Amino acid sequence: MNNNENNDSNAAAKSFFKQKGFYIVLAICIIAVAAILFATLQSAPGETPNTQENAQAEDVQNVEDQTLTEALRPSASVSPGVSASPGATASEVPRNMQKAQIVIAKPMDGDIAAVFCIDNLVYNKTLNIWQTHNGIDIVPKDNAEVKAALAGEVSQVLEDPGMGNMVVIKHSGNLVTKYAGLAEVRVKAGDKVQKGGVIGTCGTPPFEAHMGTHIHFEVWDGNTAIDPATVFEKQ
Repeated sequence: MNNNENNDSNAAAKSFFKQKGFYIVLAICIIAVAAILFATLQSAPGETPNTQENAQAEDVQNVEDQTLTEALRPSASVSPGVSASPGATASEVPRNMQKAQIVIAKPMDGDIAAVFCIDNLVYNKTLNIWQTHNGIDIVPKDNAEVKAALAGEVSQVLEDPGMGNMVVIKHSGNLVTKYAGLAEVRVKAGDKVQKGGVIGTCGTPPFEAHMGTHIHFEVWDGNTAIDPATVFEKQ
């Protein structure tokens, strides 16, 4: 094929695309639009996949919020005879279900000569030292008998160089009472005693000899010393 024939072919092709090019581009655009419409119709009517996922996430969040609200809502007050839930506060538990207040009898009729003091040091003239005072000292009036402050069992009867003759009584729970400075002891270890039962007579604790005749009395709840004067029953 000579050069004249090639030139004629190129001219014919250019003439064809010039005349038909518009229709070719239009056909391509129609195909593209149809493809987009087809993809859109595959989704749920009126709701895209992203919208479905967002709705599900909102439902889960609403359930979580409702659960949290119920957990934080205060419990209803407990009626008498009904066990309190573990999360109930003391104010929601009936008074008769709360820990009973300790109430004991005064072990001897007399005046308190030295008070309970564990936060500060007090001077002991007999020992010539400053020390804490884990109990109270009671000076007898007319009757020098010492009585059990509460029903219990005698756990120890000691003869201590500092405390003198001492009786230790164990009560229900972890409560323990100690009576030091007895002149005479009328019980022994293992004896069951009633509240107000006589356990001995008043003498003088050697470590407080400067105070004369009296008893040193202590109350313990487990390892915690309690001020006896705050738990004596009202006369």
